[in-house]
Amino acid sequence: MIEPTTLKTVEQEYVYTFSICTLVNDLQEYQLMKSTFEGCGFTDDCEYFYMIILKAT
Repeated sequence: MIEPTTLKTVEQEYVYTFSICTLVNDLQEYQLMKSTFEGCGFTDDCEYFYMIILKAT
């Protein structure tokens, strides 16, 4: 059996403590969710990502 080896260890510094990612089909609902998170303290050390889901016609 072949033993795994580490080629290189890279130390990374992250700017944010939390990355909050979600799929969105209602922007008003997303804004409510985001304001709720911010109200609970997820502010300066957080980044928010969202992907808009469109309905097919």
